[in-house]
Amino acid sequence: MNDKNYTSTDGELWEAKKPNRSYKSKDGELWENEETEETRKATQKLHEDIRKLERESPDYGVGK
Repeated sequence: MNDKNYTSTDGELWEAKKPNRSYKSKDGELWENEETEETRKATQKLHEDIRKLERESPDYGVGK
């Protein structure tokens, strides 16, 4: 979807919504974020960094 507003045929103004992701913690706390290209790239980089650390550092994650 785009980030723009649009008008329906009856003149009502609508806002284009981005997809949201929501997560519920073990405590029952709800976390939500807008899923944008920026957040997808940041999440992908985070996971790549974690995999790299796990490969290169034998003690990474000790005490998890």
